Amino acid sequence: MLLADYHVHTGYTVDVKENVSIEAYLRKAEKLGLVEICFVNHLEFHPVKGLVKGATIFPDQIEEFIDEVEKAKANTSLRVKIGLEVTYTQRFEKNLEAILSQHESSFDFFLGSIHYIGNYAVSPAFSTEFSEEIFAKFDEIKIYQKYFDEVIRAVESQLFDVLAHPDLIRKIAVKHYSREIDSEIYLDMIWRVLDALDEYNVGLEVNSAGYRHSIGDCYPRMEMLKAARKKGIKVVTIGSDAHALEHLGLKLEKAVEKLKLVGYEGFYVFEKHKPRLFKLGIE
Repeated sequence: MLLADYHVHTGYTVDVKENVSIEAYLRKAEKLGLVEICFVNHLEFHPVKGLVKGATIFPDQIEEFIDEVEKAKANTSLRVKIGLEVTYTQRFEKNLEAILSQHESSFDFFLGSIHYIGNYAVSPAFSTEFSEEIFAKFDEIKIYQKYFDEVIRAVESQLFDVLAHPDLIRKIAVKHYSREIDSEIYLDMIWRVLDALDEYNVGLEVNSAGYRHSIGDCYPRMEMLKAARKKGIKVVTIGSDAHALEHLGLKLEKAVEKLKLVGYEGFYVFEKHKPRLFKLGIE
């Protein structure tokens, strides 16, 4: 099966393994039989502290990242693309907009993500705040509601092409409660997200990193994929969310299986922010 991994981190943040390099990823991708890869790195403002060393690429490092990827293209037959994973925080929306608009033409792809509910970290590697505190402050349903409220604000900002790991809140919530939230409650919440994606023409990522996490599944849940298909959300991408060589391409076939099950004929790849359908079994 020919696949493209559209969520691969190369460095600049402490969550990426030290042995990672663009060249090493390319050699691994060739062995795996990938045909296209998109390198992304975190552009992230802490909701209180702003840019924090180790949690984000800094604006003055972006050209270095672009140069690294451009040089690597000469040494592979793979289609190599470049992007950013943009963590949305409402307080710093204008800062993000300024950085992205300055560099937009140099990138193929912007992923949008939510790593915080208020000041609480959904993805604990990116905060000094202790994420477990959120469970003392809010009940299970409220935590999901607040997360999806943040997601909708992010989509409405129109700063990115595709929404990454759309229900990442499950990473900490499922671990804490030892269960998934009720399916009907989940569906009631995610329809609002899908309405926003449709209105603002933002795509949806199927992210296989959940198989490395406690949930043992993709982000998002199957119910959301079915609903996205029903809603007419066309642009879907797949990504491993690799932060280490061993993560590259991991369980992407599971993501593709889920897309097939709900009726998608393929996934999308990007060039200069323009989506193109990658049909399964053809490319």
